[in-house]
Amino acid sequence: GRERERARERAGVRAGESGGGNMGIEAGGNDDEKVALPSFGGSTAHARPPLPSNPALTLQRGLGSAGSAGAGQGQPRPGGLMRKESFGVPKIKNHKELLKGVFQKKGLPPGLSSLNEQQAFHSDSKNTVSFPGANVPSMKSFEQLSWRDYFTDKKSVTLEDRGGMTFNMYTAGVAGDNRPLLFCIHGGGYTGLTWALLAKKLSDKYSIAALDLRSHGESTSSEDFSIEEMTKDVTCVWQRCFGESKPKTVLLGHSLGGAIAIQASSLEQIPSLAATIVIDVVEGTALQSLPYMQQVINKRPKSFTSVEDFVNYAYTTGLTKNFEAARVSAASQVKGDKPENPSSFVWVTDLTKTAPYWNSWYKGMSSKFLKVPVPKLLLLAGTDRLDKELTIGQMQGKFQMKVLPAGHAIHEDEPEKTSNCVADFLNRFQIS
Repeated sequence: GRERERARERAGVRAGESGGGNMGIEAGGNDDEKVALPSFGGSTAHARPPLPSNPALTLQRGLGSAGSAGAGQGQPRPGGLMRKESFGVPKIKNHKELLKGVFQKKGLPPGLSSLNEQQAFHSDSKNTVSFPGANVPSMKSFEQLSWRDYFTDKKSVTLEDRGGMTFNMYTAGVAGDNRPLLFCIHGGGYTGLTWALLAKKLSDKYSIAALDLRSHGESTSSEDFSIEEMTKDVTCVWQRCFGESKPKTVLLGHSLGGAIAIQASSLEQIPSLAATIVIDVVEGTALQSLPYMQQVINKRPKSFTSVEDFVNYAYTTGLTKNFEAARVSAASQVKGDKPENPSSFVWVTDLTKTAPYWNSWYKGMSSKFLKVPVPKLLLLAGTDRLDKELTIGQMQGKFQMKVLPAGHAIHEDEPEKTSNCVADFLNRFQIS
């Protein structure tokens, strides 16, 4: 290789002495003319075939003939190469022009046409529904999503033996065909719509019922938040709606709902109880966090200017880490303050009124959970949440446990993983 370079340098010097141009290019300066290259033996090799003219070299000659004025501006790189111009690459002003080039292809085969700008960039086009992700909720909108996109029905259940209280309940899936029933109980401050994303993923295999607890969502308000009374609400609603058919029932509870599910599983009010699933609630951790709960509640805004304002708050503060869940679930947690003031929305549930009951909700919960006579699954956001009693029980194999790193509302933050855990657990114990 070195011999070749030296031979080329000698050939260039001889060509320069003969006045025939630069570095072996003949006097005419035409790229189409032949160039003499030395061979390894020192003799002249065959001239290479003519090459197409380079626009960058042509531009260079034009600049050279204009004199030395402006010599530092617009000059090609050394060696006569101006990369973009030499390869004919157009200058892209912004990403939209680049995307237009992707969608608007020229010279397509007969029968194929390129997309126009309306089809390529506007989500309201009819053709965009075929693209993956076309139906994903827009991150630009905080409007509430309808419950009808996740549940098939919403009903009001009135219980005369509970003082005429009315409870709102969302249902999904087809009842019958020996399908198990997932009876879902939400946590404090949430509503039945917190199970929306999970219901959408599991309703093809199971029947889903998601209840609004008293003073939550659209259910009747009450000043009594004792665990005993709320557990009676749950069992009475089940008996009214499913007492005759008695489907295999899985109690699925989150936080406060988990405590209610454990309490209800300890009773004999649901004879067809098949399993109990509790999401992110442990007696030891819950009792340790109670002294700080009042501070957390007091730091929350007391009112919001609109439902969209609250959805924005719920998502940006981490109340839920799933934007779709925020739009369908969080919006049901606030209500209009006064009809004459449409720009004021307040919390549906005043959690400060539940403070006197907090300790009774969780005290003794771990021992009750371990004594539940049906298969049990505990979903946690971290292993640090386990207390001593549950740690020993888990080592003895008294219940199944799964850790899903997420926020407190695991089923909202990770609906796909949660639905897989629930389905795998039920399949393992042949509850299907």
